[in-house]
Amino acid sequence: DKVYPDEWGGFSYTFTTDKKIKKGEYQVSVDGDEIDIESDGAGIKIDHYQADTMKIQVTGFKETYGKNDSMEVLIKGYYLSGNPMSGDRLEYSLAAGDIYYDTAFNANADFRDYSFYLDESLREEPETDNTVEVSQTFDKEGTHRAKIDLRKFNNLDYLVNLNFSATAESAEGKEVSTSKTVFFLPGHRVIGMKLPYHNVVNKPIRAELAVIDPNGKLSDANAAIAIFKYNPHYYGKDEKTGEIYARSSYDNWEPKKEFKNLTFKGKDVFQFTIEEQGSYIMKCDAKDADGDMVSTSKG
Repeated sequence: DKVYPDEWGGFSYTFTTDKKIKKGEYQVSVDGDEIDIESDGAGIKIDHYQADTMKIQVTGFKETYGKNDSMEVLIKGYYLSGNPMSGDRLEYSLAAGDIYYDTAFNANADFRDYSFYLDESLREEPETDNTVEVSQTFDKEGTHRAKIDLRKFNNLDYLVNLNFSATAESAEGKEVSTSKTVFFLPGHRVIGMKLPYHNVVNKPIRAELAVIDPNGKLSDANAAIAIFKYNPHYYGKDEKTGEIYARSSYDNWEPKKEFKNLTFKGKDVFQFTIEEQGSYIMKCDAKDADGDMVSTSKG
């Protein structure tokens, strides 16, 4: 078929596949027959719609987990005909993901405006991959009890999502999936922060803090605070070649002040001053009685 570009040089085209077409991979191509354009194409996949014939359910999740916990859930697969997915394949995984700025603690009105997020630029990423992957089969009842040791995530020092995903596959190769997201706190204390965005040089800056335990209750903690300044002209040097290069924005935070051996209780306040204009970020490390540390930040 032929189509002609509009005044902007673009075009669209709609086509309907034949009812007798077979499932598979197909190629859609565009050739410039009468105009000078390069040929191009794209692959598409055609499948036949089928209503769901089976379902998978996962129960037993907690909303928040700690570093010494195990995630124990019951996975159940069944056909809508009523038969269990006995002996069918099951795969499930658990991976750490970013919480961004919305956590289980922010659901409490008392902590809604506090930040429990650690900026990516201040993180020390773990050397190992924080992902658990398991391949199993359902038992004769069409169930599987999964128990995942969360100590694999103990190398993290900031609050994260744990993203659970499960996929069941029938003998015919049809799949059905489900997922669930929960929170993971790698310690027994975390400090939420809120402070004004605009501040004045050499004037006290008042940071409001909230020390919280894994149950979302106010508590106390030993802490350390560091203040970093953003330097857009911060350069690095390649150790092998000696070449000078501009660092990425994630490397442009320079430590300016550090406060150690602090103690905060419940809702508390920390005040400090800044002597130079610029963009800053405050990082707070909360330590529990076991020495485990959870870091948060606020710019």
